Amino acid sequence: MDRTTLVELLDPRWATDSACRQALLGGAPFNFSEHEPIPVDDLVATYRVRERTTTEAGISTLGFAEALLRLRTSGLEKVRIGSVNDLDHRRSFVCFVAADGSRIVSCIGVSQRCG
Repeated sequence: MDRTTLVELLDPRWATDSACRQALLGGAPFNFSEHEPIPVDDLVATYRVRERTTTEAGISTLGFAEALLRLRTSGLEKVRIGSVNDLDHRRSFVCFVAADGSRIVSCIGVSQRCG
């Protein structure tokens, strides 16, 4: 997936998508997995645990619960994962992408600094 396509697929109506989009427009590096798509149910279970441990560690997040809801209700069986890291290392994003690359299902922002 190229930068232009990724920017176009992120929905600016969602706060996390918008923040990720701005990071990409600012030149943030990104990476999207070429591995086999992962079952949505497995990702939801894994990221629920990550949400809890991240919160317990005092790390701020953006759109975590919303992203999991969007992922769970996407109607997709499997998705791919991508990452975007803003240039000033304040936040990284995890993006859940339809297996065929046709849409960004949801996006989570995680602070790179505690507190």
